[in-house]
Amino acid sequence: MKTSFSIFLLVCCIFEKGFCGTKVKIEELRIKISDRSYADTTGKLRFDVRQGETFCSTIRETFRSPRRNQELFKNRNSGTFGSCYSAVFDPEQGIEFRIISDSGNDAYIDSAGVKLRGKWMNWNGYQVKVNKHGAGSAWRYVPGLTPTCPYTINGVAGACNVDVLHFTFGSAHNTGAGSYGTMRSRLSSHGSGLGCYYNSQDISITSMLRDHGIRHLDLDTSYITAADDAKTSNSYWEEGIVLVHKALYSRPLKRALREINDFLGSNPNEVVLVRLKDYDENYLTHISNALDSEFSIITNTGLSPKSNPKLGDAVSKNQRLIVYLNSAFGTHRNMHTLNQVETYKQQSSTTGCFAPSEHIDRFGGDSAARSKSNGVQLQVDWYYAWGLCLKDLAKLCNEGQFDKLVYINNEILRIYGKPVNIFMIDYVGLEDEAKKFKGIIENINKKNVQLFG
Repeated sequence: MKTSFSIFLLVCCIFEKGFCGTKVKIEELRIKISDRSYADTTGKLRFDVRQGETFCSTIRETFRSPRRNQELFKNRNSGTFGSCYSAVFDPEQGIEFRIISDSGNDAYIDSAGVKLRGKWMNWNGYQVKVNKHGAGSAWRYVPGLTPTCPYTINGVAGACNVDVLHFTFGSAHNTGAGSYGTMRSRLSSHGSGLGCYYNSQDISITSMLRDHGIRHLDLDTSYITAADDAKTSNSYWEEGIVLVHKALYSRPLKRALREINDFLGSNPNEVVLVRLKDYDENYLTHISNALDSEFSIITNTGLSPKSNPKLGDAVSKNQRLIVYLNSAFGTHRNMHTLNQVETYKQQSSTTGCFAPSEHIDRFGGDSAARSKSNGVQLQVDWYYAWGLCLKDLAKLCNEGQFDKLVYINNEILRIYGKPVNIFMIDYVGLEDEAKKFKGIIENINKKNVQLFG
Protein backbone atom coordinates (compact mmCIF):
# COMPACT_ATOMS: atom_id res chain seq x y z
CA MET A 1 0.00 0.00 0.00
CA LYS A 2 2.87 2.36 0.85
CA THR A 3 4.52 1.62 -2.52
CA SER A 4 1.29 2.30 -4.40
CA PHE A 5 0.84 5.62 -2.61
CA SER A 6 4.43 6.63 -3.38
CA ILE A 7 3.90 5.87 -7.05
CA PHE A 8 0.68 7.91 -6.97
CA LEU A 9 2.55 10.90 -5.55
CA LEU A 10 5.27 10.51 -8.14
CA VAL A 11 2.77 10.45 -10.99
CA CYS A 12 1.10 13.58 -9.60
CA CYS A 13 4.48 15.32 -9.44
CA ILE A 14 5.14 14.46 -13.06
CA PHE A 15 1.81 15.35 -14.58
CA GLU A 16 0.12 17.91 -12.31
CA LYS A 17 1.52 21.39 -12.88
CA GLY A 18 2.22 23.11 -9.58
CA PHE A 19 1.88 19.94 -7.45
CA CYS A 20 5.60 19.78 -6.86
CA GLY A 21 8.75 21.39 -8.12
CA THR A 22 10.50 24.65 -7.38
CA LYS A 23 7.14 26.03 -6.22
CA VAL A 24 5.85 24.58 -2.96
CA LYS A 25 2.87 24.91 -0.66
CA ILE A 26 2.91 26.88 2.59
CA GLU A 27 3.72 24.58 5.50
CA GLU A 28 3.14 26.87 8.46
CA LEU A 29 2.30 30.44 9.53
CA ARG A 30 3.38 32.34 12.62
CA ILE A 31 2.82 35.69 14.39
CA LYS A 32 4.50 37.14 17.46
CA ILE A 33 2.31 39.48 19.58
CA SER A 34 4.19 42.34 21.24
CA ASP A 35 4.86 42.43 24.99
CA ARG A 36 3.61 46.01 25.39
CA SER A 37 0.49 46.80 27.35
CA TYR A 38 -2.81 46.19 25.53
CA ALA A 39 -1.04 44.37 22.68
CA ASP A 40 -3.70 41.64 22.63
CA THR A 41 -7.06 41.85 20.88
CA THR A 42 -10.52 40.35 21.16
CA GLY A 43 -10.61 40.12 17.38
CA LYS A 44 -9.31 37.63 14.85
CA LEU A 45 -6.25 37.88 12.60
CA ARG A 46 -5.62 36.28 9.19
CA PHE A 47 -2.91 36.24 6.51
CA ASP A 48 -2.91 37.35 2.89
CA VAL A 49 0.08 36.07 0.86
CA ARG A 50 1.11 36.98 -2.66
CA GLN A 51 3.93 36.42 -5.14
CA GLY A 52 3.62 37.60 -8.73
CA GLU A 53 0.14 36.65 -9.90
CA THR A 54 -0.39 34.15 -7.08
CA PHE A 55 -2.57 35.37 -4.19
CA CYS A 56 -4.21 33.56 -1.29
CA SER A 57 -5.98 34.24 2.02
CA THR A 58 -6.38 32.23 5.18
CA ILE A 59 -9.77 32.14 6.93
CA ARG A 60 -10.84 34.98 9.23
CA GLU A 61 -10.35 32.90 12.41
CA THR A 62 -6.74 31.90 11.66
CA PHE A 63 -5.54 33.48 14.92
CA ARG A 64 -8.43 33.93 17.33
CA SER A 65 -8.04 36.53 20.16
CA PRO A 66 -4.24 36.40 20.39
CA ARG A 67 -2.83 37.42 23.76
CA ARG A 68 0.02 39.70 24.77
CA ASN A 69 3.55 38.32 24.19
CA GLN A 70 2.25 35.11 22.54
CA GLU A 71 4.00 33.46 19.59
CA LEU A 72 1.36 31.58 17.65
CA PHE A 73 1.68 28.96 14.90
CA LYS A 74 -0.77 27.40 12.47
CA ASN A 75 0.18 24.46 10.25
CA ARG A 76 -1.47 23.50 7.00
CA ASN A 77 -3.55 20.78 8.69
CA SER A 78 -5.19 23.20 11.10
CA GLY A 79 -8.20 23.83 8.85
CA THR A 80 -7.47 27.58 8.80
CA PHE A 81 -5.44 27.94 5.58
CA GLY A 82 -8.34 28.77 3.27
CA SER A 83 -7.10 29.33 -0.30
CA CYS A 84 -3.51 29.24 0.99
CA TYR A 85 -3.90 25.48 1.44
CA SER A 86 -3.43 24.84 -2.30
CA ALA A 87 -1.50 27.94 -3.42
CA VAL A 88 2.15 27.38 -4.36
CA PHE A 89 5.11 29.75 -4.07
CA ASP A 90 8.77 29.74 -5.02
CA PRO A 91 10.82 30.09 -1.80
CA GLU A 92 13.83 31.34 -3.73
CA GLN A 93 11.84 34.38 -4.87
CA GLY A 94 10.67 37.24 -2.70
CA ILE A 95 7.24 36.91 -1.10
CA GLU A 96 4.77 39.43 0.39
CA PHE A 97 2.25 38.98 3.17
CA ARG A 98 0.05 41.13 5.38
CA ILE A 99 -1.94 40.65 8.59
CA ILE A 100 -5.66 41.55 8.44
CA SER A 101 -7.85 42.12 11.50
CA ASP A 102 -11.66 41.95 11.78
CA SER A 103 -11.75 44.13 14.89
CA GLY A 104 -11.37 47.75 15.90
CA ASN A 105 -9.70 46.47 19.06
CA ASP A 106 -6.01 46.99 18.20
CA ALA A 107 -3.43 44.21 18.16
CA TYR A 108 0.31 44.88 18.18
CA ILE A 109 2.71 42.49 16.49
CA ASP A 110 6.51 42.26 16.42
CA SER A 111 7.02 39.69 13.68
CA ALA A 112 5.30 37.26 11.34
CA GLY A 113 6.44 34.50 9.03
CA VAL A 114 5.61 31.97 6.34
CA LYS A 115 7.36 28.58 6.22
CA LEU A 116 8.24 27.21 2.78
CA ARG A 117 10.31 24.11 2.13
CA GLY A 118 11.14 23.74 5.81
CA LYS A 119 12.48 27.30 6.26
CA TRP A 120 10.90 30.41 7.70
CA MET A 121 10.59 33.57 5.62
CA ASN A 122 10.21 36.13 8.40
CA TRP A 123 9.28 39.80 8.61
CA ASN A 124 10.44 41.56 11.77
CA GLY A 125 8.99 44.84 13.08
CA TYR A 126 8.24 46.28 16.52
CA GLN A 127 4.85 46.97 18.09
CA VAL A 128 3.11 47.40 14.75
CA LYS A 129 -0.58 48.20 15.28
CA VAL A 130 -3.13 46.08 13.37
CA ASN A 131 -6.88 46.73 13.27
CA LYS A 132 -9.85 46.52 10.88
CA HIS A 133 -9.47 50.16 9.85
CA GLY A 134 -6.35 49.27 7.88
CA ALA A 135 -3.73 50.09 10.48
CA GLY A 136 -0.75 47.76 10.04
CA SER A 137 -2.26 45.97 7.06
CA ALA A 138 0.42 47.07 4.58
CA TRP A 139 2.14 44.39 2.52
CA ARG A 140 5.48 43.26 3.98
CA TYR A 141 8.14 42.06 1.53
CA VAL A 142 10.48 39.22 2.56
CA PRO A 143 13.45 38.32 0.30
CA GLY A 144 13.70 34.82 -1.15
CA LEU A 145 15.66 32.13 0.61
CA THR A 146 19.24 31.49 -0.42
CA PRO A 147 19.24 28.42 -2.70
CA THR A 148 20.30 25.34 -0.80
CA CYS A 149 22.47 24.32 -3.75
CA PRO A 150 24.97 27.02 -4.77
CA TYR A 151 25.87 25.30 -8.04
CA THR A 152 24.26 24.92 -11.43
CA ILE A 153 25.33 21.36 -12.25
CA ASN A 154 25.23 20.09 -15.82
CA GLY A 155 23.03 23.05 -16.70
CA VAL A 156 20.48 22.50 -13.93
CA ALA A 157 20.01 24.45 -10.69
CA GLY A 158 19.32 22.79 -7.35
CA ALA A 159 20.80 19.36 -8.16
CA CYS A 160 23.24 19.11 -5.22
CA ASN A 161 21.26 16.44 -3.36
CA VAL A 162 20.49 14.35 -6.43
CA ASP A 163 22.74 11.32 -6.86
CA VAL A 164 23.98 9.94 -10.17
CA LEU A 165 21.36 7.17 -10.25
CA HIS A 166 18.55 9.75 -10.07
CA PHE A 167 19.99 12.04 -12.74
CA THR A 168 20.03 11.73 -16.53
CA PHE A 169 23.08 12.00 -18.78
CA GLY A 170 23.16 12.49 -22.55
CA SER A 171 25.63 10.03 -24.07
CA ALA A 172 27.57 9.63 -27.32
CA HIS A 173 27.60 6.01 -28.51
CA ASN A 174 31.11 4.84 -29.40
CA THR A 175 32.35 8.31 -28.57
CA GLY A 176 35.77 7.94 -30.17
CA ALA A 177 34.57 6.28 -33.38
CA GLY A 178 34.74 9.09 -35.94
CA SER A 179 35.62 11.88 -33.52
CA TYR A 180 39.16 11.99 -34.91
CA GLY A 181 38.37 11.59 -38.60
CA THR A 182 38.26 8.49 -40.75
CA MET A 183 38.74 5.21 -38.92
CA ARG A 184 41.50 2.81 -40.00
CA SER A 185 42.21 -0.87 -40.04
CA ARG A 186 44.84 -1.87 -37.49
CA LEU A 187 48.27 -0.36 -38.37
CA SER A 188 46.98 0.83 -41.76
CA SER A 189 48.53 3.92 -43.34
CA HIS A 190 45.20 5.22 -44.68
CA GLY A 191 41.54 5.40 -43.79
CA SER A 192 39.16 2.52 -44.31
CA GLY A 193 36.39 2.52 -46.88
CA LEU A 194 34.21 0.82 -44.26
CA GLY A 195 34.12 3.96 -42.15
CA CYS A 196 30.46 4.70 -42.81
CA TYR A 197 29.51 1.46 -41.03
CA TYR A 198 31.68 2.16 -37.98
CA ASN A 199 31.80 5.95 -37.54
CA SER A 200 29.25 6.54 -34.78
CA GLN A 201 30.26 10.22 -34.40
CA ASP A 202 31.67 12.97 -36.58
CA ILE A 203 32.42 15.85 -34.21
CA SER A 204 35.16 16.22 -31.61
CA ILE A 205 34.74 15.13 -28.01
CA THR A 206 35.34 18.75 -27.01
CA SER A 207 32.38 19.85 -29.15
CA MET A 208 30.18 17.09 -27.75
CA LEU A 209 30.92 18.26 -24.22
CA ARG A 210 30.94 22.01 -24.86
CA ASP A 211 28.20 22.47 -27.46
CA HIS A 212 25.87 19.49 -27.22
CA GLY A 213 25.57 18.72 -23.52
CA ILE A 214 27.05 15.23 -23.69
CA ARG A 215 28.03 14.12 -20.18
CA HIS A 216 28.50 10.37 -20.69
CA LEU A 217 31.24 9.04 -22.96
CA ASP A 218 31.20 5.49 -24.29
CA LEU A 219 34.75 4.38 -25.12
CA ASP A 220 35.52 1.02 -26.79
CA THR A 221 39.17 0.03 -26.54
CA SER A 222 42.02 -2.04 -27.91
CA TYR A 223 45.79 -1.67 -27.54
CA ILE A 224 48.78 -0.79 -29.74
CA THR A 225 51.87 -2.54 -28.42
CA ALA A 226 55.48 -1.43 -28.77
CA ALA A 227 55.96 -4.24 -31.26
CA ASP A 228 53.02 -2.95 -33.30
CA ASP A 229 54.45 0.54 -33.19
CA ALA A 230 57.77 -0.72 -34.51
CA LYS A 231 56.09 -2.30 -37.52
CA THR A 232 55.13 1.03 -39.04
CA SER A 233 56.80 4.35 -39.57
CA ASN A 234 53.36 5.99 -39.70
CA SER A 235 53.13 8.56 -36.87
CA TYR A 236 49.38 7.94 -36.69
CA TRP A 237 49.94 4.98 -34.39
CA GLU A 238 51.06 5.36 -30.78
CA GLU A 239 51.72 2.73 -28.16
CA GLY A 240 48.94 2.48 -25.58
CA ILE A 241 45.18 2.08 -25.29
CA VAL A 242 43.43 3.00 -28.54
CA LEU A 243 39.77 3.81 -29.24
CA VAL A 244 38.03 1.40 -31.59
CA HIS A 245 34.68 0.35 -32.98
CA LYS A 246 34.81 -3.34 -33.71
CA ALA A 247 37.32 -3.87 -36.55
CA LEU A 248 38.31 -0.23 -37.08
CA TYR A 249 40.67 1.93 -35.06
CA SER A 250 40.56 5.58 -34.07
CA ARG A 251 43.11 7.50 -31.97
CA PRO A 252 44.72 6.91 -28.54
CA LEU A 253 42.57 7.03 -25.40
CA LYS A 254 44.98 9.64 -24.05
CA ARG A 255 43.77 12.14 -26.63
CA ALA A 256 40.18 11.74 -25.49
CA LEU A 257 41.21 12.03 -21.85
CA ARG A 258 43.08 15.28 -22.56
CA GLU A 259 39.93 16.76 -24.08
CA ILE A 260 37.85 15.61 -21.10
CA ASN A 261 40.43 17.03 -18.69
CA ASP A 262 40.50 20.39 -20.46
CA PHE A 263 36.72 20.62 -20.46
CA LEU A 264 36.43 19.78 -16.77
CA GLY A 265 39.12 22.33 -15.97
CA SER A 266 37.18 25.07 -17.75
CA ASN A 267 33.77 24.00 -16.37
CA PRO A 268 34.08 23.41 -12.61
CA ASN A 269 30.38 22.61 -12.08
CA GLU A 270 30.14 19.84 -14.68
CA VAL A 271 30.07 16.12 -13.87
CA VAL A 272 31.07 13.63 -16.58
CA LEU A 273 30.69 9.85 -16.73
CA VAL A 274 32.95 7.52 -18.74
CA ARG A 275 32.10 3.93 -19.68
CA LEU A 276 34.71 1.40 -20.82
CA LYS A 277 32.62 -1.62 -21.63
CA ASP A 278 33.55 -3.19 -24.99
CA TYR A 279 37.16 -4.17 -25.63
CA ASP A 280 39.43 -6.23 -27.87
CA GLU A 281 39.71 -9.57 -26.06
CA ASN A 282 43.17 -10.15 -27.55
CA TYR A 283 44.52 -7.20 -25.56
CA LEU A 284 42.52 -7.36 -22.31
CA THR A 285 45.61 -7.65 -20.11
CA HIS A 286 47.41 -4.81 -21.91
CA ILE A 287 44.40 -2.51 -21.53
CA SER A 288 43.85 -3.35 -17.86
CA ASN A 289 47.53 -2.85 -17.00
CA ALA A 290 47.60 0.58 -18.66
CA LEU A 291 44.36 2.06 -17.32
CA ASP A 292 45.72 3.67 -14.16
CA SER A 293 48.67 5.32 -15.87
CA GLU A 294 46.60 6.60 -18.79
CA PHE A 295 43.95 8.11 -16.52
CA SER A 296 46.70 10.00 -14.67
CA ILE A 297 46.22 12.56 -17.47
CA ILE A 298 43.13 13.70 -15.55
CA THR A 299 44.50 16.47 -13.32
CA ASN A 300 41.79 19.15 -13.31
CA THR A 301 39.49 16.99 -11.23
CA GLY A 302 39.70 13.79 -9.23
CA LEU A 303 38.13 10.48 -10.16
CA SER A 304 35.14 9.92 -7.92
CA PRO A 305 35.80 7.29 -5.23
CA LYS A 306 32.05 6.59 -5.20
CA SER A 307 30.07 5.02 -8.02
CA ASN A 308 26.91 6.92 -7.09
CA PRO A 309 27.85 10.22 -5.43
CA LYS A 310 25.53 13.12 -4.86
CA LEU A 311 26.23 15.67 -7.55
CA GLY A 312 26.85 18.48 -5.04
CA ASP A 313 29.49 16.38 -3.31
CA ALA A 314 31.15 15.58 -6.62
CA VAL A 315 31.40 19.30 -7.41
CA SER A 316 32.37 20.56 -3.95
CA LYS A 317 35.06 17.90 -3.56
CA ASN A 318 36.18 18.27 -7.19
CA GLN A 319 35.68 14.57 -7.94
CA ARG A 320 33.74 15.17 -11.11
CA LEU A 321 34.81 12.30 -13.38
CA ILE A 322 33.10 8.98 -12.65
CA VAL A 323 34.55 5.96 -14.45
CA TYR A 324 32.72 2.66 -14.96
CA LEU A 325 34.58 -0.42 -16.19
CA ASN A 326 33.66 -3.79 -17.58
CA SER A 327 34.26 -6.26 -14.74
CA ALA A 328 36.80 -8.05 -16.96
CA PHE A 329 39.25 -5.19 -16.33
CA GLY A 330 39.44 -6.06 -12.65
CA THR A 331 39.88 -3.61 -9.78
CA HIS A 332 41.31 -0.12 -10.27
CA ARG A 333 41.50 2.73 -7.80
CA ASN A 334 38.52 5.10 -8.05
CA MET A 335 37.06 3.19 -10.99
CA HIS A 336 33.85 1.23 -10.59
CA THR A 337 32.42 -1.98 -11.95
CA LEU A 338 29.74 -1.25 -14.52
CA ASN A 339 26.28 -2.21 -13.29
CA GLN A 340 23.56 -1.38 -15.79
CA VAL A 341 20.61 -2.54 -17.81
CA GLU A 342 20.48 -1.23 -21.35
CA THR A 343 17.88 -1.55 -24.10
CA TYR A 344 20.27 -2.59 -26.87
CA LYS A 345 18.82 -5.11 -29.29
CA GLN A 346 20.09 -5.74 -32.80
CA GLN A 347 17.76 -4.28 -35.40
CA SER A 348 17.51 -4.99 -39.12
CA SER A 349 14.76 -2.58 -40.10
CA THR A 350 15.87 0.68 -41.74
CA THR A 351 12.48 2.27 -42.33
CA GLY A 352 11.98 4.04 -39.01
CA CYS A 353 13.27 4.49 -35.50
CA PHE A 354 12.28 2.67 -32.35
CA ALA A 355 8.85 2.77 -30.81
CA PRO A 356 9.11 3.91 -27.17
CA SER A 357 7.37 0.71 -26.06
CA GLU A 358 10.34 -1.35 -27.26
CA HIS A 359 12.65 0.31 -24.75
CA ILE A 360 10.12 0.33 -21.93
CA ASP A 361 9.38 -3.37 -22.47
CA ARG A 362 13.07 -4.29 -22.43
CA PHE A 363 13.48 -2.72 -19.01
CA GLY A 364 10.37 -4.56 -17.87
CA GLY A 365 11.91 -7.86 -18.85
CA ASP A 366 14.90 -7.40 -16.54
CA SER A 367 14.50 -7.83 -12.78
CA ALA A 368 17.60 -5.69 -12.14
CA ALA A 369 15.92 -2.72 -13.82
CA ARG A 370 12.92 -3.04 -11.53
CA SER A 371 14.96 -3.10 -8.32
CA LYS A 372 15.26 0.14 -6.35
CA SER A 373 18.17 -1.00 -4.19
CA ASN A 374 20.84 -2.55 -6.40
CA GLY A 375 22.52 0.58 -7.78
CA VAL A 376 21.86 -0.33 -11.41
CA GLN A 377 21.94 2.28 -14.17
CA LEU A 378 19.11 2.35 -16.71
CA GLN A 379 20.36 3.10 -20.22
CA VAL A 380 18.31 3.68 -23.36
CA ASP A 381 20.32 2.84 -26.49
CA TRP A 382 18.69 5.17 -29.01
CA TYR A 383 20.40 3.86 -32.13
CA TYR A 384 20.22 1.13 -34.75
CA ALA A 385 22.85 -1.57 -34.82
CA TRP A 386 22.41 -2.89 -38.35
CA GLY A 387 21.46 -1.80 -41.85
CA LEU A 388 22.53 1.38 -43.62
CA CYS A 389 25.60 3.51 -42.93
CA LEU A 390 25.42 4.68 -39.32
CA LYS A 391 24.95 8.31 -40.29
CA ASP A 392 21.83 7.42 -42.27
CA LEU A 393 20.53 5.25 -39.44
CA ALA A 394 21.19 8.06 -36.97
CA LYS A 395 18.99 10.40 -39.02
CA LEU A 396 16.11 8.02 -38.37
CA CYS A 397 16.64 8.14 -34.61
CA ASN A 398 17.60 11.80 -34.20
CA GLU A 399 15.63 14.13 -36.43
CA GLY A 400 12.15 14.68 -35.10
CA GLN A 401 12.37 11.69 -32.76
CA PHE A 402 13.85 13.03 -29.53
CA ASP A 403 10.50 13.94 -27.97
CA LYS A 404 9.99 10.20 -27.58
CA LEU A 405 12.75 10.22 -25.00
CA VAL A 406 10.59 12.37 -22.71
CA TYR A 407 7.74 9.89 -22.99
CA ILE A 408 10.05 6.95 -22.26
CA ASN A 409 11.46 8.69 -19.19
CA ASN A 410 8.02 9.59 -17.86
CA GLU A 411 6.91 5.98 -18.21
CA ILE A 412 10.02 4.65 -16.48
CA LEU A 413 9.44 7.14 -13.65
CA ARG A 414 5.82 6.07 -13.39
CA ILE A 415 6.55 2.35 -13.41
CA TYR A 416 9.83 2.11 -11.49
CA GLY A 417 10.00 5.35 -9.51
CA LYS A 418 13.39 6.29 -10.96
CA PRO A 419 14.54 7.96 -14.19
CA VAL A 420 16.46 6.75 -17.19
CA ASN A 421 20.09 7.48 -16.31
CA ILE A 422 21.59 7.47 -19.79
CA PHE A 423 20.21 8.24 -23.24
CA MET A 424 22.86 7.12 -25.74
CA ILE A 425 22.76 8.31 -29.37
CA ASP A 426 24.82 8.10 -32.57
CA TYR A 427 25.97 11.22 -34.43
CA VAL A 428 25.51 13.79 -31.68
CA GLY A 429 26.06 16.69 -34.07
CA LEU A 430 23.64 15.50 -36.73
CA GLU A 431 20.42 16.82 -35.21
CA ASP A 432 20.98 20.40 -34.18
CA GLU A 433 17.54 21.92 -33.92
CA ALA A 434 18.23 24.42 -31.08
CA LYS A 435 20.55 21.78 -29.57
CA LYS A 436 17.39 19.77 -28.98
CA PHE A 437 18.99 16.70 -27.39
CA LYS A 438 20.83 18.88 -24.87
CA GLY A 439 17.63 20.77 -24.03
CA ILE A 440 15.60 17.62 -23.55
CA ILE A 441 18.17 16.16 -21.16
CA GLU A 442 18.24 19.41 -19.16
CA ASN A 443 14.44 19.48 -18.93
CA ILE A 444 14.37 15.86 -17.76
CA ASN A 445 16.93 16.76 -15.10
CA LYS A 446 14.87 19.73 -13.90
CA LYS A 447 12.13 17.21 -13.19
CA ASN A 448 14.66 14.90 -11.53
CA VAL A 449 15.60 17.76 -9.19
CA GLN A 450 11.95 18.32 -8.36
CA LEU A 451 11.39 14.65 -7.57
CA PHE A 452 14.65 13.60 -5.96
CA GLY A 453 16.40 16.80 -4.85
